[in-house]
Formats: sequence, C-alpha cells, structure tokens
Amino acid sequence: VHNAPKVQSEFERQQGESRIVALVLRYSLSEMAEHKSLVFNLLILLNKCLINSLLVRSFMEESNAVQAFLYIFQRSDNEESRAQAVRLISALCSGGNRKCQRQLSALGGIAELIKPVRNYVQSRAPVVGAKAGVKFQLLEVGQSEEVQDPLENPYGNDVSIMVVAILDCLGKAVVGNRVNETEFAEREGVDALLDLLEISSFVVRIQVLRLISDMLQNQMLVAYANAWRSCSSLRSAAQVLCHCWLDEEVRLDSQRRENGVICDVWNPLGNQKWPVEDGEERKDLDGDVVNTKALTSATNSNTANMKSMTVTKLATAILAGRNSTQSNLPTDI
Repeated sequence: VHNAPKVQSEFERQQGESRIVALVLRYSLSEMAEHKSLVFNLLILLNKCLINSLLVRSFMEESNAVQAFLYIFQRSDNEESRAQAVRLISALCSGGNRKCQRQLSALGGIAELIKPVRNYVQSRAPVVGAKAGVKFQLLEVGQSEEVQDPLENPYGNDVSIMVVAILDCLGKAVVGNRVNETEFAEREGVDALLDLLEISSFVVRIQVLRLISDMLQNQMLVAYANAWRSCSSLRSAAQVLCHCWLDEEVRLDSQRRENGVICDVWNPLGNQKWPVEDGEERKDLDGDVVNTKALTSATNSNTANMKSMTVTKLATAILAGRNSTQSNLPTDI
C-alpha cells in the first residue's frame, strides 16, 4: 500500500492513460468476448485513474477524451462498456468543467444521451400511480389496459445501468450550464425525462425527480414541462407528480382522514389520522398513548392564556396612549 503513490507516478510518467485510451479505441468494435471484457475493465481503470489523479484528468481534458468516450458510447454493443463510457464523460464534466461540457455539446453528445432514454421508455408501460390504485387508460398500441399488480412487483420496471449512468451524466454535464440546458430542452430532453418518470421504478424515480427538479431551476424550461402530455395516458406533468406522491404514501403506509386533508404540515407523508375525536387514542412519536381530552383542554387553556396576554398588552398600550394625550392638553382655556 505504501508504494501505491510511486506506482501511480510511474504510470503517469509512462503516459499510461494514453496507452489505455488507444487500446480501448482499438478493441471497442471487436466481436470477441475477450476484447469486450478487456475494454470494459480498461474503462473501469480509466475511471479510477481519473478520480485519483489530477494529471490524468488534465491529460484527458487537453486531448479531447470526451470524443473518444462518446465514440465508444455510440458504437459499442456492450451495455456495460457504454455505461462506463458515460460515467467517464460525467466525471470529466463534473465540477462545472465548462470546457468538457462545451466539447460534449459541440460533438452532439446531448442528443446522443437522450436517444437511449427514448428507446428505454418505448417498450415499457407506465407504473406511476399503479401502487396507489390510480386508474388510467393506456393509449399506446400493443399495451394492455390493465396495469400490472404492484404487489406482485413492488419495484416496478427493471433498472438499467445505462439509464442510471445517463441520468448522472446529465446532472453533471447539463444542469447549471444554460447553453446545454437550452439545447437539452430543444432536443425534447425534458419530455424524455417526464416519460422516463412515468415508467420508472421506485429505485430510479428518486434520481429522475431530483434531475427534473434541478432542470426546472431554469425558468425557461418550466414551459416545456407544462406543455408535456404523456403519450400513454395523456396525463400532465403535475398529475404524474401527484401520482408519485400518492405512490409514496401507499409505500410508507401513510393514512389520512376521509376528506384527504393534510393535518401535519411538518410531516406530510406521515400518519394523517390526527386530530382525533374525544375519547380516541392517539400515539406520540414514541408510541405512547396520549390522553386526547387532557391534550385538548391544555391546548385550549394555552390558547386562552395567549389571548388574554394579548388583550392585556393591547389594553395597556391604549391606556398609555390615552394618558399621554390627556397630559399634553393645555390647562388654561
């Protein structure tokens, strides 16, 4: 372990990163399983070198390594290698690296990142709202109108490592860069994210929601979200977000009163059965039963004390003002 810095320095002196990139490009289109495995492991090695060495990062920025990784992403038929290439692009564009972000935009990388998301969405049915029992009619040809029972598959659709890597790359390469955000919206990227949200499982849904939230910090992109309608269920973005909320309530076993009022604004996803009627049991955060009658009387007494104190202070202020006015009146008329 103590020789690790020396090995890394020797690796950098021998320009190991350039040799690895050359090997990756040489065997990226090979059909042999050994070569595919070699490319995958070399990309993992490059990712570790990129994270641990500023010299390797500087070399990749100056040598336009984004183009090489984007080429692997476009041409390789191995999904694992493509995901690793996207992770390398994400690492290069992280930290607000405007140079690599401009390179990605100039090479058409933003449009290329949207295409796999589109292809992933087309073959999957919507799952948002299914766990909460929301009924909606599917309009796509070839899809069944009956939504799969969420109790049979509580995680929804499968999770693609490619989609997860692309979401991370979009968060690093597009969010915060107004030029890239505008191009992303013009390429119908906001629509692709909302389509992905509608079919995403609980595991991926959080990441998609976080990315959409960061994107919509740019007020110019809000109009794209408002104009979106689902191609499968004709739901709006607001409806899909509300159905995500309902799914979370069901997943967390959150109960509410019949009229649906949120009683606890500090814990809106928590249990909403209170306030309860007199004589009913209510449990606090520790699980202990609270005497609701005593609690109600104590609340009323505190409210009454607060009102009485307020009235007293107000009356004192009025009397003080009246006395000062009377004392300022002239004594001889």
